[in-house]
Amino acid sequence: MFVFTSLLILLPIVAFCGTGSVWEYTGIHGPSHWHEEYPDCSGVMQSPVAIESKKATYDVSLLQFGFKGFSERVHANMTMKNNGHTVQVDIVDTSLRTHGGGVTGGYKPVQFHFHWGADNSKGSEHVIDNHHYPMEMHLVHYSDRFQKIEDAIDKPDGLMVLGFFFEIGPHNIHFAEVFNYLENVAHKDDTAAIPPVVMERLVPIDLMHYYRYRGSLTTPPCYESVVWTIFTQPITISNDQMNDFRNKIKKTTVNDTHEEDLVNDFRPLQQLNGRNVYSSFLTQNPSTPSPQAVQSITVICKHSHDDTNNAISKNLSLFAIFIGILTSGFTCGH
Repeated sequence: MFVFTSLLILLPIVAFCGTGSVWEYTGIHGPSHWHEEYPDCSGVMQSPVAIESKKATYDVSLLQFGFKGFSERVHANMTMKNNGHTVQVDIVDTSLRTHGGGVTGGYKPVQFHFHWGADNSKGSEHVIDNHHYPMEMHLVHYSDRFQKIEDAIDKPDGLMVLGFFFEIGPHNIHFAEVFNYLENVAHKDDTAAIPPVVMERLVPIDLMHYYRYRGSLTTPPCYESVVWTIFTQPITISNDQMNDFRNKIKKTTVNDTHEEDLVNDFRPLQQLNGRNVYSSFLTQNPSTPSPQAVQSITVICKHSHDDTNNAISKNLSLFAIFIGILTSGFTCGH
C-alpha cells in the first residue's frame, strides 16, 4: 500500500489530451494559447498550483490511503508509450482500487506519467514553498461511480490524481524495472510492453503527509474534475536515471529528420483563485490543534461517548475552579 499505485497504473494519457488539435509546451501552441482550442484551460480551478505550507488548512479527515492489489505483482498487460508530451505507462487491471485519504468512494488507477525539466532546478508541475523538483509523477484514477474514464473525465471529482516528487540521490533499483525500458520508447508514438512489477515497491514513502485541493488536468482539455493529492516526501532516483529522461526521450517521431529532446513538459503555475489547500498534518506548531481539528473531535465524542463527555466536563469544571482559587491570591503565609 505505497506509492506503488502511482507507478503502474496508467491509462492512455491520450484520454486527457485533446484530440484533433495540436498543443505544445512552448510557442504558438503553448500554454498561453491552450484556451483558444480548449476553453476549460482558462477556468478558475486550474492546475498545477504553488503550495505554501503555512497557509494550508489542517483537515483531520485526510487519513492514510488504502490500496487494493498493489502489494502483489500485477498480472496484466502493461504498456509504456511516448506520446510526444510525456512518457506514460498503461495498465488494465479491474481489480485495482484506491480508497481512503478523505475521498468518497473508491477510485480505479488507470495510468501514470511524468513531467521533468532540462536540469535539476525545474521539472515538477507543483511547487511547495517555492521549491521545484526535477521531476513529478502523476498516478491517475477515475471514480468507480463510472464505467470508464471517458465518462468520468469531465465530471466533478470524477478523477483523482496522486502526485509524487522526485529528488536526486542513490540509484533506485525498483524504479529501474520501469526506467530500463525508456530506450524502447525513444520517439513519439513508440510503444513497448514491459513486465509487471510490484507497485508498492516503487514508492516506499510516507503516505500520511500530503496536501489536497480541487483542480484540473494539467494538459488540454484542462477539465476541472480532479481531486489532487500531493505527497510531501519525494522519491529518490540517481542523476543518471534522471538524465535518461532528458537524453533518451524525444518529442519527435523516428521519421523526423530533426530530433528534439522531450524536456520541460510542465505547465506554468496557475492561480488558486480563492481555493483552499488542505494538509493531512499540522504544518505549524504540532501542539496547537486547528479549530477544524478540535471541532471534528468534538463531534465524534458527542455522538459516541456522551456519558464520558459529561464526566469530563464535570472534571474540567472542578479543575477550572481550582485554578481560579490559585490565581485569586488564596495562598498560605504570604
